[in-house]
Amino acid sequence: MTIKVQGDDVTLEHHSLRWLTKAFRGFGPVGCLTDLVNLVYAVLEMEQPKEASEEAVMDAVDRLGDKMKRKDMTELWVPTHLVHDGEADDALAWLLIERLHEIQKTHLEVLIQMPQEAALDDISHFLNTHGPHVQVFRDEESSNGKAVISTWSQFVLPVPAMPSLVRAKSVMY
Repeated sequence: MTIKVQGDDVTLEHHSLRWLTKAFRGFGPVGCLTDLVNLVYAVLEMEQPKEASEEAVMDAVDRLGDKMKRKDMTELWVPTHLVHDGEADDALAWLLIERLHEIQKTHLEVLIQMPQEAALDDISHFLNTHGPHVQVFRDEESSNGKAVISTWSQFVLPVPAMPSLVRAKSVMY
């Protein structure tokens, strides 16, 4: 179906998608999702379109989603190592790659660069204890502490100075 939008004929699908993406920006993850989209294209070994297109991105995401649902890892490039700076787009990329490795029953090596600010100590500890294949590198020249805190603080509670029994019980809630 075609409708008129500011004098132009536009398909209802295109118009709805435009509003959906605006809603996603309002309620979706904070930050740029370009790195995640680039990762989807890389995993699929697809050449990126010459011009940005929401339809092309949706097609690529759908193709990867379908392959993941079927646990079909053929013709996919799955990175074995990820180096990132702990911001939201990197966390989403990490999550996607971890899921691909989970399907393959393999593991991902992760190195996270993070500022040396004391305010990030709990986040650094949380990420360092995420698993045996994750390592945090504290970099005095890194300056994205605010973005790292925004991404991870909701998952990390400072460890209170309490007896271990009480601490373990409080973590369960």
